[in-house]
Amino acid sequence: MLLAMKLAAKQKSSGSKKHLIYWRWNMNIHKILILIFLLLLYFPAEAKVVKGIVVENLTGRPISNCWVLLSEKNTIYAMAYTDSVGLFQFNNVTLGRFTLKAKSIGYAEAFVGPILISKLDTLTMIVQLDQEDILMEEIVVQEKRIEEVLDRIHFYERKESGWGKFFTYNDLKNKAYGKISDFLRTILGLKVYETMGGLALYSSRATNGSLNGEQITIYLDGMRIDSGFLDLMNPNDIAAIEFYHINETPAQYYGRSGSLVIWTKM
Repeated sequence: MLLAMKLAAKQKSSGSKKHLIYWRWNMNIHKILILIFLLLLYFPAEAKVVKGIVVENLTGRPISNCWVLLSEKNTIYAMAYTDSVGLFQFNNVTLGRFTLKAKSIGYAEAFVGPILISKLDTLTMIVQLDQEDILMEEIVVQEKRIEEVLDRIHFYERKESGWGKFFTYNDLKNKAYGKISDFLRTILGLKVYETMGGLALYSSRATNGSLNGEQITIYLDGMRIDSGFLDLMNPNDIAAIEFYHINETPAQYYGRSGSLVIWTKM
């Protein structure tokens, strides 16, 4: 009888240990699954490369200093200038559906897309631009053409409304600004800060110059863009700039804390 009781107690103890081991193993599996989920959540899908060359359509001559934009859903994802031999490259492009636009003064814009980036894609392309007559025109005629473009996008109409601050290429060309941020710092009411992630722009009315508020919304040729791209631009490519404080922004360029709208010559 005593032996039977000891055996029963031993079996019960063994069963409890097995149950405890199973419970601990089960908890470890849950922790591993949660860790895998967090890794998938915080680390993007495998990044790819989009690269190519921009050339003249008729001659095949490479076009240097050409502006190349990669956009997704009306938001600029990445931007770059071609090098001295017309080459460009975008690294760390995540999975998605993109449109590529190339433009340079004296050439018609070229669009490529939609571009589908999948796990197996590293895309290489040739982008061809058609030469425009403007390349042979005098500077005065070029400036007139820029003014016509600004009129077509209702820049002057918004300027006459009395809301916001407006600047044209004439305001930039009178001084040698090395970077766009150098000019932006001269705009009254626009606070420009250097941060670890790049530039941070705020309306003084929205945040009283504090970094605790929400940044203004930035548009480049009508598409939203991150402030980190601003100093990648050549100041000589700018045709006009609009700056709006909070509650001044037009509907098409809305920004909850204000907005900055940049137009290029190209």
